[in-house]
Amino acid sequence: TAAFFRKMNIVSITIPDTVKKIGISSFGACENLEQVHLPEYLEEIAQNAFDSCKKMTKIDLPNSLKIIGSGAFSYSGLIEVHIPASVERIERDAFYLCGSLKKATFEEGLKEIGEGAFSFCSSLDNIDLPESIERIGDHAFTDCASLKHFKANSEIENLPRVVNLSKLEQKS
Repeated sequence: TAAFFRKMNIVSITIPDTVKKIGISSFGACENLEQVHLPEYLEEIAQNAFDSCKKMTKIDLPNSLKIIGSGAFSYSGLIEVHIPASVERIERDAFYLCGSLKKATFEEGLKEIGEGAFSFCSSLDNIDLPESIERIGDHAFTDCASLKHFKANSEIENLPRVVNLSKLEQKS
């Protein structure tokens, strides 16, 4: 873990197909990292793995991924993220303060989004969560200044603590 933490000279990396988990802070604060090629059979991206990778604007998550760890992409330069059906859990603060993140799409299969997972994503404007969602942590989508549309499973009881409902047109 933290093997490449703050390595400013890394611009691109291909992680071998034998890797199943990217460890804690493995590429955290690699501010010049632009391209990451994830392994086909990756199952977990651990806590803060790509935290503060400000030049990383795109990531292709493999269809084998199950867990996106706490703060995994926080403070990164991501513009768009697609969460594949294999992902069951997005942990706390996973995409916290990704100010450039404009689009996040979620496939059916996702069960849990942790507290603050997408909070302060100021460019995010539309969220359409799958029916498979069972739990959304408090403040998961708060302080998303551009958020206009939000759709979630009507069974979610804590929506007023998940997103500021008064600032958007809620879809149900």
